[in-house]
Amino acid sequence: MHNGIVRSKAFSIFAALSLASLLLISATPGCHRETPLAPSPHQQPAWKLVDHTDCKSQTNAPAGATAPSDMDCIEYHYRANGTLAIKRINAAFNCCPGDISTGIIVADGVITIVEQEAQSMCDCSCLYDLEYEIKNLAPRKYRLRIVELYLDLDDRRLEFPIDLSATPDGFAGRYRDHYPWMYQSTMLQDKAVLDAMRGEIIDFIGTLSCNGGMDCRYIPFGVKPCGGPWEHLIYSTATVDTHALEFEVHRYDVFNDAYNRRYNIASDCRYVLPPRIGCLNGICTDLDRRP
Repeated sequence: MHNGIVRSKAFSIFAALSLASLLLISATPGCHRETPLAPSPHQQPAWKLVDHTDCKSQTNAPAGATAPSDMDCIEYHYRANGTLAIKRINAAFNCCPGDISTGIIVADGVITIVEQEAQSMCDCSCLYDLEYEIKNLAPRKYRLRIVELYLDLDDRRLEFPIDLSATPDGFAGRYRDHYPWMYQSTMLQDKAVLDAMRGEIIDFIGTLSCNGGMDCRYIPFGVKPCGGPWEHLIYSTATVDTHALEFEVHRYDVFNDAYNRRYNIASDCRYVLPPRIGCLNGICTDLDRRP
């Protein structure tokens, strides 16, 4: 195997278990129905690996719709029927993995996804995208944990909390600075991608029309290397779905953080104060910057 790449300690524990022995256990036995379309508390979660790509090219062209190839990511969407759709982006496997499979355990409020390959016949690794579904999942808080095959010992695990009742859509990622997570682009190209993503978010926010001050909100935007956001974006709940906006902004922030790390971007440590907002003449306005 490529120098510097080791199987994670977490995987070595799970590798001793066959896929058939990975039992799905309900994380919420006996809980009441939280939404009208939530699954019955007596239904057990059921999962499947829906699809996966072949080995992706390492000559990744950055695009707003996908993660750069030096990012290890997960995207999820929770549906009203109790199904959690999960997309793994840039999961590392051998170039000749045989059958790619997955074991999923739902227990004690933790969703653990164990990524597995049948063989490792080639002296190389590459990146794949995978799609999973977990059905009959109650809308509550969980910890989502990915057990990956090829991580360095000092890599941070792809693990984070999710709240399916409050935030049904989410995106998270880790910047990886070693093989097989490789990146071939320029700082200018990456900056253009970030600018395009920001433009799409501004277009999504659209008009700031409001009926009163309760419609007006702001959201921190961007990641300064020294900490905190670069700015705050004002939007109106009369015209924008807050959950959808939070998803897009968080996705931008993940990419922005990777950009900072990739190019060693520096910033001042001045905290950007949130705006004092109000509905002025039917428009959500920063009251400290009005004409």
